Amino acid sequence: MPSNKPTVGVAGANGKLGIHVINALISENFRPNFGNVVALVRESAPQYIRDIWQRQGVIVRIYNEKNMAESLAGIDILINALSSKGHLYKDAIAKALPLTKVCLYFPSEFGVDHVVHEFNQVFWDAKKRHYDDVQKLDSIRVSRVYVGLFIEDSIGSWFGFNTKTGVYECVGSPDAKISFTSREDSGTAMAALASLPLSDVPEEVHIAGDTRSFNEIAKIMEDSGAGPITIQQLGLEEFKDKLMKEPVASPAPYLRFLVGEGKIDHRKGRLGCDNDLVNKDETNWKWTTLTHLAERTGGKPNP
Repeated sequence: MPSNKPTVGVAGANGKLGIHVINALISENFRPNFGNVVALVRESAPQYIRDIWQRQGVIVRIYNEKNMAESLAGIDILINALSSKGHLYKDAIAKALPLTKVCLYFPSEFGVDHVVHEFNQVFWDAKKRHYDDVQKLDSIRVSRVYVGLFIEDSIGSWFGFNTKTGVYECVGSPDAKISFTSREDSGTAMAALASLPLSDVPEEVHIAGDTRSFNEIAKIMEDSGAGPITIQQLGLEEFKDKLMKEPVASPAPYLRFLVGEGKIDHRKGRLGCDNDLVNKDETNWKWTTLTHLAERTGGKPNP
């Protein structure tokens, strides 16, 4: 790491996660840790966002698959917040990194720890290929950050939480724990990780704003006005076997049986929890919890 304050860049800065990463980096808690903050966006990024950032002292650069090395010039720490649809640009980043001075790279993970999966799935296979490409670079430290499920999006019918009808459908035990983190907390955690000395940044990080089971989530939502919630349990092995025989592109069904297998459980003794690394005893900020979500939505998020 350079002796002066590092420059940090965020690819996909105007995306659902990237916005929160930028906001955290320029907050009074973290801005003093960096020389420059660079927002890397595509040409389609709204002009009003670019104007706001520039007024806040953020350097805005427009990137494409052909000018990636130029776009990353001068950046010491790169946070890749590109969505799952940005594989073309992730490939461009992998090719450009050896031509840059980036010494710490956070690839676009920000979900479940797919390293523990024993099956192939197109969504996570692409992440594995990207990591394989960048981890070969001796001059760059690569840190993969897993946040579990985004709390804003995950209590919905696509994961078995039918908040409209009050019927929750779990795959496997309703007592299996699931870890959630809000996008805002994920962005703040990235600013905290980028602020650490290079040698203190782990190769893998698991964080969680809240970890709850189907049974616990139902109780939280009921207490916030959802009304009675019924939990129906599906057979784990049957559900998984069918999906293995008839694979789909969406990761959502796979996430459902991974919950039952305990593979989205970011607790110590399970997949691990590194919350103290970025927010020891919540001294830096208070994590967003499912109780907060329930109170904000009357117990019926994403109906």
